[in-house]
Amino acid sequence: MVAASIANIGHSGDRSKSPIGGLKQSEAADLLNTSRSNVQRATKVQESGVPELSEKVMAGEVAVSTASDIAAKDIDCQREDWLRLIPVSLRVAILPSWDN
Repeated sequence: MVAASIANIGHSGDRSKSPIGGLKQSEAADLLNTSRSNVQRATKVQESGVPELSEKVMAGEVAVSTASDIAAKDIDCQREDWLRLIPVSLRVAILPSWDN
């Protein structure tokens, strides 16, 4: 997730080049001793996943690959899958926050 964050620093102007001070995904992967595909999966989680999913990855509780698979689904399915990742005893405290 950290590699995805530093590789995806905001852009302006010519998008064919990395932003000033920014890194390509492959460079970020090399710096943090991971693969480019892992950085791509983390980017997917950051861009498409529910915030709770990113938090679980950052806490080391869910693998990036698992989170990426979940992030590919629609929001309701993501939340259902995310709930399966946490203990039943904690679900009651979390569910009310999703009432919109």
